[in-house]
Amino acid sequence: FDAVMGDPTLDPERVAHAEVRAVEKIGERAHFELATFYRHVDGFIKPRAGMFTNREDIDVYGLDVIPRAHVHRRVELGAGYQLIEAESMVSNDPLDFLPRHKLDGWVRVELGRGISALGRVKYISSALDQGNEVGNYELVEGNLTAALGKRYLAVLRVDDALDRRPELRAGFPSAGRVISLVFQGSWE
Repeated sequence: FDAVMGDPTLDPERVAHAEVRAVEKIGERAHFELATFYRHVDGFIKPRAGMFTNREDIDVYGLDVIPRAHVHRRVELGAGYQLIEAESMVSNDPLDFLPRHKLDGWVRVELGRGISALGRVKYISSALDQGNEVGNYELVEGNLTAALGKRYLAVLRVDDALDRRPELRAGFPSAGRVISLVFQGSWE
């Protein structure tokens, strides 16, 4: 970075990462994943007073759990949980927009003839935005996907179906319910 955009002596951010993942398939119907991870960031780069600077070193660690099962040949149920912790010598919350807990559950149904439906419920715990707390929230989402021949796909998607409008930044709510229709094609 030059003197206009930041400190010309800015050091690179160095990241060391390790992850261990266990996957268990129970018959043809059930699947379970458990993962733990650790990441050390040396020279974390963060804006301060409009300029990028190296900040304290940060340690991030966590756990992911994902069970899912086909309860019927056309129906899959699943869930996911993620726990994330971030610490530094300066703060126990050094990263903005990092919720400690994320939880989601979903049901996917194959309706036949290339059509499937997915419903998902998400919980995101509170996070910080430059020292201000952004509250926890729940979201309901869904989509309907249809294969239109071999080359085309249509997806009808609903985000924030209950129009909860959670905060993305402290004091700034999201757009709320968004309905989108996407047509996708592939050609060789």
